[in-house]
Amino acid sequence: MTREARTANTGFASNGVTLKLEALYFYSSSVLIDFFVLRHPIERKARKRYWKLNLNHMKNKLSSLWHSLFANFTASPIQLQSFFVFCALVTVLGYLIQPFLSDNINGIIIPITGWNMAIPYSFNLIVMGSFFINPKSTNRKLNIQYSNILMLAIPIVFGLFDLLTWRGGYEGNPYLFRSPWRPVWTIAIPIVWIVVMLSPRIKKYLIPVQSSES
Repeated sequence: MTREARTANTGFASNGVTLKLEALYFYSSSVLIDFFVLRHPIERKARKRYWKLNLNHMKNKLSSLWHSLFANFTASPIQLQSFFVFCALVTVLGYLIQPFLSDNINGIIIPITGWNMAIPYSFNLIVMGSFFINPKSTNRKLNIQYSNILMLAIPIVFGLFDLLTWRGGYEGNPYLFRSPWRPVWTIAIPIVWIVVMLSPRIKKYLIPVQSSES
């Protein structure tokens, strides 16, 4: 009795079983994931805990800065408060309002104030704002009194140069016309604020801050 030889095909069955098991596992995993997502809709979208934490931190930081600025502002002399408010008003008017005014109104303002009325008051606003937020830290780097005086001296120098060199004539362009009242804005008003910054009350207010840093 002869025995028939079989071909080496025993691996086909095991491979088939393996593929079926893998397919079953993939199908089961998909059903389980779908079931989990359907039962937990909130997990479909990433949580925004990080953004909420950042927003809360930012709000707290801004609130702390505002309280510090307001507290130091109210504790400062009335002269320094007046100069800070004046700088804020001129900065807002020069950068946020004047660009949107009509040509007729700008034709009246520019001959008096020049092309940029907010200089140097915008810089003074930043310096004093930083000082009010943290007087000790700011005072290590600069002296608020003399930095404000230096910035106020710049328009005085240019105003005097313009006053001495201008020969008249504007060729029909109102933006090039220099009003006789311009020296009031470029020379007289900065001189008044320099005198205010040199007042004994401001100096007395700044000296304790300076001595505490030394």
